[in-house]
Amino acid sequence: MSFLTLRVMGTNPSAFLGDARRPVENVSWEDLNAEDGFLASTGLSLPSEAQWEYAARGGTRTLFSFGDDCDQNRCVPFAGDAYMWWCGNSDTGNGRETHPVGAKLPNPFGLHDMHGGVLEWCEDVYNDEFYGTAAAAGPDPVSTAGSGCRVSRGGSWGSRAGDCRSADRIRYSPVFRSRHFGFRPLRPLP
Repeated sequence: MSFLTLRVMGTNPSAFLGDARRPVENVSWEDLNAEDGFLASTGLSLPSEAQWEYAARGGTRTLFSFGDDCDQNRCVPFAGDAYMWWCGNSDTGNGRETHPVGAKLPNPFGLHDMHGGVLEWCEDVYNDEFYGTAAAAGPDPVSTAGSGCRVSRGGSWGSRAGDCRSADRIRYSPVFRSRHFGFRPLRPLP
């Protein structure tokens, strides 16, 4: 993705450079959604939280697309190492960092790096109560009101395994940017 960002935007904001296969990180939700931001420049969009979770689960009902095996609160190797970069396996000897996209096994839908890697911004406004409302019961629900914060999903290279689960969701200010935050754009269907 970093090669595309560089081509479209003329710059790559990532803290971890040197390999065009690494995910773009260090971007805020507002950076992505600005009038001259990446999404407007490409016609792509961020997934809704529901779309993101559906893609991450890959048709499964387990904690991760690869199963339930996880010591959620520690950074120790486990079966998920074959599928995700997280605090238990992202240290290169120079510290923890991002790694090339697609280096781990894909989920059942063929998608790589849905767990770990970088946290991925979603379109939704974070709202603790949203999934208990009638609006959430429809197809592809999107939370448009609530805290003012935005949702990110998936965990990162510095997250504990439990924070990389398919259902884990966190909120951040839309202006927040960090080496842990990236995005997974999608092309809207015609």
